[in-house]
Amino acid sequence: MQNKEGLSRAISPEIKRKIRQRSKFGCVICRRLPYEYEHIDPEFKDAKEHDPDKMCLLCGCCHAKVTGGTLSKDTVKRRYESIQRDEEITPPFGEFDLDHQNITVTLGSCIFHNAKKLIVLNNELVLAIEPPEEGSSFPLLSGYFSDSDGNELMRIEKNEWKGPSMAWDLTYEGRDIKILSEKRKIALHIQLNPPNEIKVLALDMRVGNSHLILTEDGLCVGRISPECEYYIKIGRMECFMADRGVSVDETITKPHFEQLRIAGGEGIDLQGTGIKVGVGALTATVRDILIEEATKQKTIVTKMPLRTDIFPTTEIFPPRI
Repeated sequence: MQNKEGLSRAISPEIKRKIRQRSKFGCVICRRLPYEYEHIDPEFKDAKEHDPDKMCLLCGCCHAKVTGGTLSKDTVKRRYESIQRDEEITPPFGEFDLDHQNITVTLGSCIFHNAKKLIVLNNELVLAIEPPEEGSSFPLLSGYFSDSDGNELMRIEKNEWKGPSMAWDLTYEGRDIKILSEKRKIALHIQLNPPNEIKVLALDMRVGNSHLILTEDGLCVGRISPECEYYIKIGRMECFMADRGVSVDETITKPHFEQLRIAGGEGIDLQGTGIKVGVGALTATVRDILIEEATKQKTIVTKMPLRTDIFPTTEIFPPRI
C-alpha cells in the first residue's frame, strides 16, 4: 500500500531500529508493548519519507485514541521529544531484568532452552521468543494468534503489533502479561521470571488443520481432518537448542498414524501425521506421552510413560467425531 506521495508502508529495518531506540522500546504515551510505528507530523497520507525524527512507537490502544481524536498529535510529539531527553525513562518491563541472551521458554509442562522457533503450525510461525536487542530489557516476541476455530486475531513481529488495534488489549500485573481479545478472552498468557525464563501459561488456537492447546499440566498438539483427528499430549519434556519446539506439517494430506519415533537430533515424531516436537534439539528428555487417535468408528488412547518400570497402556472409547 502506498500513500498519495508514492510512499510505501514498508519501513526499512534501520529506520525501525532508530525509532525503537528513540522511543526507548515502548509506546511513548503509556510505555506498553506491543507497538506500532506512527507518523506524527505529517501523517502517513502526506509523508514523503519515513523520518525517525517524525515517527515514534505507539501501542494499539494509544494509536486508536489518536485515530479517534481523543489523543492529539501535539501531545504525542511532546511526549516523544520528552522521552528522548529524559535519561530516567526505562524500557518497558525493564524492572524484570530479562536482558539475557539465553532464553528459556516453558510451554505448559515442556521446557525449551534457546529454541530458534517455538511453534510452527502449517508452515506458519506461531510463536518465537528471541533475546532482547541492545538497549532493551524485554525479549523480542513474534507470533500469530488465532482462536480455537482458526479465525486470525492478531500478529506480532519482533514486538511490532500487526493486528487490528481497536480489538485488543494488553494487561500486565506483577509478572504476568496477557493479550486479550475484544471479548476479554485470553489469546496469550505469559509469565516473566528473571533473569532468563518466560512461561507460556495459556494458549488455545487453530491454524489450518493444526490445533494447539496449552495448559500448565501439558502440551497438546493435534492434526485434524474430516475423517480423523490425532493428538499428542506431552506431560513433561526438556530440550536444548531445538530448531522448532513444536511443528505440524500439513503437506501430508491424508494423515494416518503409523508409529511414534523418538530419535536424537530429530525429536518426537508422530509418524504419518506431520506432528513433531523438539525438532533438531541437541539433547532432550521426555516422559508421559499420551496419543489419541479419533475416527468415526472409535477413539484410541495410548499412554506411554516412557519409564522402564511402567508399560504403555491402550484404551478404546466410543467415537467422539
